[in-house]
Amino acid sequence: MSYRDNDFTKDQIKGLALTVKSVMKSFYFIKDWELAYDYEKYNSILFIDLYVDMDLVSKYTGYEMIPLYKRILADNPEEISGSLLFAFGQYSGKQKSDLSAKVKEEIENSMNVVYEHHLPKEYQIYYDLMEFRDTLVKIGIDNFIPIQALNKI
Repeated sequence: MSYRDNDFTKDQIKGLALTVKSVMKSFYFIKDWELAYDYEKYNSILFIDLYVDMDLVSKYTGYEMIPLYKRILADNPEEISGSLLFAFGQYSGKQKSDLSAKVKEEIENSMNVVYEHHLPKEYQIYYDLMEFRDTLVKIGIDNFIPIQALNKI
């Protein structure tokens, strides 16, 4: 059985914030983060949502957003939140799925390297798994949310 204390300290929250801030340098379309809606669901992985600037996502990929999604982004941006970062570009389904998975994995890997190797222990979150005590959680991305949705909330 595994257990994680989900009553995070200020330092642990700061550790997550520093981790995201660190990867924002390489993935400049990431603008903010928050704990995912059901972050308590898994003990070994801590899911977060990333707020992204969709215009910068287009710049990053070199693909323009489909006009329909540009309108939705302007009117109801929360409707295009999801786990596929590049779902709204003008390219084929397999391309966007592969590109989304690749970049999502790169972001997660970058975050986990920072989180594991560049933060003091008090800034990290651990869980217990049977006889294995103090196992470091992995950080995962649940959803990408357009920053435009922040203005609508």
